[in-house]
Amino acid sequence: MNDIVRALTSGDERKGQGWPGACEAVEKVKLKLKAQAVVCAVVCAAISPHVAAQTLIDLRTQAKSADFSSMGRTKPAQTGAALPATCSVGEVFFLTTAPAGANLNVCASQNQWSAPSASGGSGSGVTLEADGATIGTATALNLLSTSGSTVTANQAGNTLAISVSPDSSLYATRVNMQNGGDTYCVPTSGNPTVYTCSLPAPLTTYADGMRILWKPDVTCTGGVTTTLAVDGNPAQSIYQNDGVSNPLASQCAASTQVLLAYSGALNSGTGGWRIISGSSGSTSGSSAVTSTMDLPMGGFNVNAAGVYPGWAIDHAGTSFFADGDVPTITLASTGSAFAARPLRLPSNWDPTTPLNVMVTLAGFGSGGNISVNASFACLGVGSTASTNYGSAVSSSGLTSTATFGNLTLPNVSPNGCTPGQMAVLKIARDNTVSGNSTDAVAIVGVAVQWTSR
Repeated sequence: MNDIVRALTSGDERKGQGWPGACEAVEKVKLKLKAQAVVCAVVCAAISPHVAAQTLIDLRTQAKSADFSSMGRTKPAQTGAALPATCSVGEVFFLTTAPAGANLNVCASQNQWSAPSASGGSGSGVTLEADGATIGTATALNLLSTSGSTVTANQAGNTLAISVSPDSSLYATRVNMQNGGDTYCVPTSGNPTVYTCSLPAPLTTYADGMRILWKPDVTCTGGVTTTLAVDGNPAQSIYQNDGVSNPLASQCAASTQVLLAYSGALNSGTGGWRIISGSSGSTSGSSAVTSTMDLPMGGFNVNAAGVYPGWAIDHAGTSFFADGDVPTITLASTGSAFAARPLRLPSNWDPTTPLNVMVTLAGFGSGGNISVNASFACLGVGSTASTNYGSAVSSSGLTSTATFGNLTLPNVSPNGCTPGQMAVLKIARDNTVSGNSTDAVAIVGVAVQWTSR
């Protein structure tokens, strides 16, 4: 450049000789510039790898169709022993402390990490066990609410909270057990023979042995068919504890609490309710008690001329006062000698148990065997005792030489009788027994023993 300037400013320019010198200088400069350009190109080529290594590229804006398949190693996710406290949607994090298959976490919502393998994504899944026994391996766990329980699940971050709650409409609670609410039956029908009620938890069907606490809204008529229907189920008859007799009015008084038990065997297999405890006249489930009732032979008349025994006598000989004080009935040694008398069976007798009959006899003779038997007949409408006696129970072992002797005739069946019903007890002498005494035998006393309910 300096040569060009000097040529243009020399004195020869006025003679027209400065311009050729300037042109020559320009050509020399061009040659120098070309040489310098070549040097620069070589230098740039040499240093370009180092320059590129120091340049940071924003893959989000500068990359296009990034393909890492041929790279030797790739690590596209952050790693660490704990999940970051915050994240933005789409971030991926490899949790090194998680079980194999559950390491990869994604940020599905703001600051919420989730592991795909724990919710049905990739991974080997989780092995499920019950009481130590392996059920299987799965990548999804489905919690189901079944009849009687409700399952709820909530997720807070990486914590899944599961709770199971019992259905109080199906399971008894302590409060309901204490106040009897689950079985409390309070009718509002206002009918003394037809009752209906609903339980707090609707009853789907009757079952043997089930119990309900019945509180009649009105006193039952008593002595007639009385029914109770629960929660729309069929009306079933209510019976006394014997399972046969209609309830008494005193057993289902208004506003009293009566415990009923259901039995499908009652009412010829169609089912019914049995009163097992309640108001006056009903029975309780307490331990059985044995009671005894005496049946006197008779009483004194005003002139002591005879006995009015209350016993019907057939082939029995003469009734008299033994020892002048004790009224007796003699049973002859021939024929069908018996004595019978009516009585009302105890109202608290348990009809599932037989009756015992105890007979006190006095022998008047020199020898021979004595055998007697006992049987009951129920007195019902249109029936007579003679056609209604049950099987006789016999007892022997006394001889006519005994002054007094007691015979117990156990397990005498009342032949379908019910508590409180009128019946006839027959005491007969068995004159067909081997070695039968030829002497008359005196009945001094008779007693009936029963088990109360």
